[in-house]
Amino acid sequence: MAETFSVREATERNDSPLESRRTSSREIVARLWAAAEQSLGALAATELALWLRSLAPEELLRVFTPGSVGISLSPCLIRDGVVLPLEPLCDVFRHGIWNRVPVILGSNRD
Repeated sequence: MAETFSVREATERNDSPLESRRTSSREIVARLWAAAEQSLGALAATELALWLRSLAPEELLRVFTPGSVGISLSPCLIRDGVVLPLEPLCDVFRHGIWNRVPVILGSNRD
């Protein structure tokens, strides 16, 4: 089963021994911005979103620690209540509260 993060887990750094679980989305954005040699300053969220969407996949992956067999240790999918339910997926499946449609969760380096 694919592992997921709550919104809080995705945005706030924690003490996990695994970098992929410890690194917050804020930290990833800061790494990307630093790699572009720019200053975050008081950038509006919409401007930041536009900039992030303009980056090539190679630029996005460059800020993550490479794992074994070429797979990046990037953050997990985020349970945002819009695309994925807020509850952990194990709970969702255990209680049968999901839309029964084919879904593929995961990642692909290329």
